[in-house]
Amino acid sequence: MTDTLQFFEVTNSLYEGVETNTTSTSGNAPTVIPISGTVTFTPVDANAKVITQVVAPLLDTTILLDPIQGRFSVDTDGGTPDGVLRSLNGTAGVELVDNQFLGLTALYYWVQYSNVVFDNIGERLIQAFYFAAPGNGATIDLNTVTQLAL
Repeated sequence: MTDTLQFFEVTNSLYEGVETNTTSTSGNAPTVIPISGTVTFTPVDANAKVITQVVAPLLDTTILLDPIQGRFSVDTDGGTPDGVLRSLNGTAGVELVDNQFLGLTALYYWVQYSNVVFDNIGERLIQAFYFAAPGNGATIDLNTVTQLAL
């Protein structure tokens, strides 16, 4: 069997739950509003150095690793923003290159948020962080993954 390039899926949901300037269907409870924004996943090593190219002997190839982007609050078929992380083509979740068969000691992704909007206010801040690629194709939920500071 020939080894092949492996991927893993990243999922996430972002909501603001403290909007009190609007009327909730449940009375005086906060209104939960999906957050809109862009997220960029940049491959890095254990020293937070960006990885752009990997020579992978097990795959008998060279892999160029570029940052991958996704979006939150993309209009779904129903036209309602939902706060779910989606690839740029609208598919739920974002797939990233996994470390399996790359031959790296470790592969991490730097997660950076931009164009974040909620409360009808201009750009807001969500803190950037790093996480380790799973190495086994497992799905990563950004709400539960161990966030690292490399």
